[in-house]
Amino acid sequence: MSNKILIVAGDHSADIYCAGLAGCLLKKSNNLEIFALGGEKLKALPEVKFVYNLVNETVMGFYEVLKKYFTFRCIYREVVLAFLKQQKPCAVVLVDFYGFNINVARAAKELKIPVIYYISPKIWAWNTARIKKLKEFVDKMLVIFPFEEELFRKAGMDVVYVGNPLLDIVCPGKKKQDILKEFNLKEDLPIVGLMPGSRMQEVDYILPVMLASAKTISEKQKAQYVLILAGSVPRSYIERKYNFEGINCKIVEDKDYNLRSIMTLALTAAGTATLENAYLGLPMIIVYKMSRISYLIAKRLVRIPDIGLANIVAGKRIVPELIQNEASRKNISDIAVNWLGNPDSLSRVRDELVQVRKKMGQPGVNDRVAGIINDFIKKQDSIMPYAAGNI
Repeated sequence: MSNKILIVAGDHSADIYCAGLAGCLLKKSNNLEIFALGGEKLKALPEVKFVYNLVNETVMGFYEVLKKYFTFRCIYREVVLAFLKQQKPCAVVLVDFYGFNINVARAAKELKIPVIYYISPKIWAWNTARIKKLKEFVDKMLVIFPFEEELFRKAGMDVVYVGNPLLDIVCPGKKKQDILKEFNLKEDLPIVGLMPGSRMQEVDYILPVMLASAKTISEKQKAQYVLILAGSVPRSYIERKYNFEGINCKIVEDKDYNLRSIMTLALTAAGTATLENAYLGLPMIIVYKMSRISYLIAKRLVRIPDIGLANIVAGKRIVPELIQNEASRKNISDIAVNWLGNPDSLSRVRDELVQVRKKMGQPGVNDRVAGIINDFIKKQDSIMPYAAGNI
């Protein structure tokens, strides 16, 4: 049987997770060949054979995805499908990114290539009927939230709850004084983070209202600001396009999470960052905007009351969510000024976030996932030693 596996990671967070996973996979099986569609993190690994930068193609919203339909269709046919037919990997590991990856799963199944889905698409938020397709095309599901395990098990799928991969990544270790010195920040002023997301389009919708809110907050409460850049967003783009006049704001990267560990609060786009902040005990205001068309579609489709992962894992709203029209300069600044002027309020939010952290599982997720994938491949090899190679 082939010793090749294909990893398909379609967004910035998945790219980070899979970079760590790749190293663990190779430690457990030194003859394994890893091919990947992903982003810069996977591309930077010399031991991974990088196939295509899928993360660069990712957009937010529904209308925006439709506009890129033919781009994704071309990537699927000319890159992924061609790879599966020519290379015949022993397994495909898909990470979230349902709209694209369900087609990859279907193709792999038709070619008798086993499919492992790591990090379930959020079907519990959008459309639980999609679980039927996942059951049809996916051989093993590895989920990162405890409530997902029951959902897939009830549907008759082979599912394992592995814990959240953030536990292996979010590990700040520096002292507060050293962090303040590194970023030239003052100890006696609150630190407010601006986190507008990891996609350029996302940043363009969200950052303007964050900057406007920061100006209003500054008029009422002394504070210092840091704009946390995702690795996928160029500093030059931000500096060229946005005006920071009137805000004491530094543009920084926080690759090791140390800066976030000492921040007072954050204005944060919905997404993985909300869970990272929860793990760090960082109070946040979730701010999200998208195109009007995408918002109207999402409003009809979303089946859960909250969109922030921190609130979803908590099972209740512990941090505010300001979406679309509610994400106004006034609404954001009112909450932020109230929190900054009432340390007890911030303390209560931190206490609630500790409970979220407890629900995220135990560290060692990459190693556990690598072990499960390795065992799965060995089992498939013993059952169908020539299946993938003799299509």
